[in-house]
Amino acid sequence: MELVLTQRKDYQVHVTCDNHTSHTFDLQPLRLLGHWFERITHDPIRYGQLLFRALFPTDSLARQSLNTRPERIVLVATDDDLDTLPWEYLYGPTGFLVLEVPFVRGLPIEQRLSPPVLETALHIVAVPSNPLSPLVEPLNIDAEWEYLKESIDPLPFNITLERVRPPTLQQVRSLLANTHQRVLHFMGHGGQVKDGAFLHFEKENGDLDLVDTEQLISRIRDTTFLITLNACVSASPGPTAFSNLAASLVKANVPYALGMRFRIYDDDALVFSRIFYTELAQGASVEEALLRSRRCLAKRPRTWTVGVPVLYTSLATPTGGFVQRAGTPYIDEHQPRIEVSSIARAIGTFQGRTDDLKRLGNLLTGNNRPRILTICGSGGQGKTSLAREAIERFAYAWSGGVWGIMLDPLPDRPRFVNELAQFLGIDIQEIPHLEDLERQILRSLASRRILLVLDNAETLVEAIETNNSQAILLTQFLQQLANTSVNLLINSRIQLGWPNEITHELGA
Repeated sequence: MELVLTQRKDYQVHVTCDNHTSHTFDLQPLRLLGHWFERITHDPIRYGQLLFRALFPTDSLARQSLNTRPERIVLVATDDDLDTLPWEYLYGPTGFLVLEVPFVRGLPIEQRLSPPVLETALHIVAVPSNPLSPLVEPLNIDAEWEYLKESIDPLPFNITLERVRPPTLQQVRSLLANTHQRVLHFMGHGGQVKDGAFLHFEKENGDLDLVDTEQLISRIRDTTFLITLNACVSASPGPTAFSNLAASLVKANVPYALGMRFRIYDDDALVFSRIFYTELAQGASVEEALLRSRRCLAKRPRTWTVGVPVLYTSLATPTGGFVQRAGTPYIDEHQPRIEVSSIARAIGTFQGRTDDLKRLGNLLTGNNRPRILTICGSGGQGKTSLAREAIERFAYAWSGGVWGIMLDPLPDRPRFVNELAQFLGIDIQEIPHLEDLERQILRSLASRRILLVLDNAETLVEAIETNNSQAILLTQFLQQLANTSVNLLINSRIQLGWPNEITHELGA
């Protein structure tokens, strides 16, 4: 069943059903002006009934066709005023229409594509993006990624989930190059301006990169079958621009684009992702997978979530599902080994210090990285949390991994050497002599790009000033490391004063 809505003068909307005139309705009672999010979520049924009476009035051709129980409903809205309305909340005599039949928004018939045959198992490329910008609300991006992994990990199928690191447009292109029929799962923010919709990607240093539909399509053309646009974990639900973005993507010939109209609560988002991707892994079509996901959401306390997903398609007819293969999921974080448990993270979402992080990003990911980079500031300024956030964001640039240690209390040289050797995978039992172990470490580091993180380094400086022999011995070894391919990231209340040290001073 296909419904085409065309707005004429004086807010009158002409409806055709399967290429035949059905009726007209007045758009004005349906327009959502102030507090529209609250209006829908507070009483979705009442608004849904209003939509239903407009689109399926008694004795209309549209209503007669609906009574024949169509296999799917395709809605074509020919202008933005009509497309903006949340038709997914249509509520008829038996409930929400989207719980009874697949409901998808389509393009005018002359713009549609022939459906492809899916030849691969489900392969998801996830883009968790949390740019460093005062213009963008900070997100708990790692929690969102963990939710997606929790959705995928228990599935008994041979499917793949990859994380794009860093979440740049170029890295998306690198992972999608020479592939086809991928699912691109974007997690982050988007927006709408006069010239069109855009997504908030990151630059390599973490800064905000506004990517419009045209730029995205130019990088992923012919590689992606479905794009899902998911609003990330945040303090409260609210509207997003993702339904508009989804519409823009299918107009650029992406077969399917799924946008979330609102941010939803974490537990609902987890249920949706798990059911949706389980269904896709089992070979269900995108439209059927969405129908079953909505039905699961309908059983939860917040019934308004059933209308949150908005699915667009550029296809003339629905396609089948992904190839179903039994097995276990493969999850690739695209992250080197990180062993920094002694360096504490901020509680909750890291906020503030965006300019500091961007400068650290430039220094830690650029072509001319300083051998010794010291974050210097007084106590209580958040040096440790800042360093940990920088590690999490920019570890991708260190193929050999990141290892960190706290220098308060100050370790002696043998302990430091032993722990570093274990991180490097050196069997310390086979090399009992400290001098031999140090030589092996230096040989190993000659061919590996590694970032070593030293927290509370003022303890080391103060011990040297008192002629502490252990501190002097440890310093001598650290300075040897700085002459290899290793780089040192140091937190300290005072500068070390070592050769080639670059200092990043924290302001108040």
